[in-house]
Amino acid sequence: DFSADEESVAPQEMEFLDRWILEKCFRTGKKILKAYENYEYHIIFHTIYNFFTVELSSFYLDVLKDRLYCSGKKSLLRRSAQTALFNLLKSTLALMAPILPFTTEEVWEIMPAFKGKGESIHLEEFPAFNEKWLDDALFEEGESLLLAREKVLKELEIARKAERIGNSLEASVVLRVPSSQQELLKKYKKELPSLFIVSAVELQSQSGEELEAEVSKAPGSKCQRCWNFSPYVGKSSEYPHFCKRCEEVVKTINS
Repeated sequence: DFSADEESVAPQEMEFLDRWILEKCFRTGKKILKAYENYEYHIIFHTIYNFFTVELSSFYLDVLKDRLYCSGKKSLLRRSAQTALFNLLKSTLALMAPILPFTTEEVWEIMPAFKGKGESIHLEEFPAFNEKWLDDALFEEGESLLLAREKVLKELEIARKAERIGNSLEASVVLRVPSSQQELLKKYKKELPSLFIVSAVELQSQSGEELEAEVSKAPGSKCQRCWNFSPYVGKSSEYPHFCKRCEEVVKTINS
């Protein structure tokens, strides 16, 4: 339900995480192209494998599910995600085509049409990863947020083993933030719950030098649509089983 020609979101309007994964893809792509030039196929294989298993499968695609499944069908949040996925698919197919010719051709054939799409993936050129697309500041911010995410994931696993929570959406996280990280985490506070796949995140200042995370049971009840926990669930007479976001989306669908 996405047209790349008509519904793609401009980079400056995309969500931070979507811009970051494209940034990661561009940097990965440049490494792969250099390896092709030097016939270093072992580097090509391992780089592609790591990008798909670590950055995409274990992180980005997992975090993205909520936005794709639960945001409004034509909302900016969802179209930003779809724009990123389209560009990821287009770029990675071209990068993999020389070593996975049949698989990439099959995917190319069923890929929705877009302006400039050729008859075969093998008639396409490699992506031009222009330096002007790179944003070092954004990339470094993303890497720092991933370190915070690793800290939170460890605490979530401890809470899960102690049976204080079931899945991560049952959790609320308090981050005690040293002064060196306060500006960054405040800047992306709205994105933190989805980044950690939890229902709520609270930031507290602290004088120490290390980021600390505390996990507790999330307040409120479980939204029957997105499974996030929210104090709003049960307050709406029209949609008592939904959180505020899901109520607004469903109202739009039903209008």
